[in-house]
Amino acid sequence: MLDAMTDHDWELFSRGMIDIARTNVKEAVAKIRVDKTHVNVLDLGGSNGLYSIELCKRNPKLKATIVDLPPVKKYADECIRQHNASGKVSFLPADFMKDELPGGMDIILAFNIIHGLNPSENEALARKAYQSLNEGGRYVILDQVKGIGGKS
Repeated sequence: MLDAMTDHDWELFSRGMIDIARTNVKEAVAKIRVDKTHVNVLDLGGSNGLYSIELCKRNPKLKATIVDLPPVKKYADECIRQHNASGKVSFLPADFMKDELPGGMDIILAFNIIHGLNPSENEALARKAYQSLNEGGRYVILDQVKGIGGKS
């Protein structure tokens, strides 16, 4: 499905994800407990990066890396620029399901992605996240779509 998306489709998708994030970004980020020792955040499928941007704004020691597919980079760059977050938030073009995740993470965000994965894919992603986390790190999941489930 993602392979068949046109530039126009990616723009519609990305603008929709920006709108979704704007509805709850402050509330969602306020619920994430950040320890004094935390510095590295990985935002899986983070699209526009608004959650990472807000998390870094509230916790100045944090730096975040958005991991998402290359077509959404331009929308992440746009949001990062609009929020003056280029020194704190970066974009890594990758497929979080297929590519290796960077290690040494203190917090991993999986926001608005698990509904598109089936149970075995979610289990595999959780294992990958666990392997990327520092001891005592957090894997934080948020999803607003209930009961859809990915296709096998």
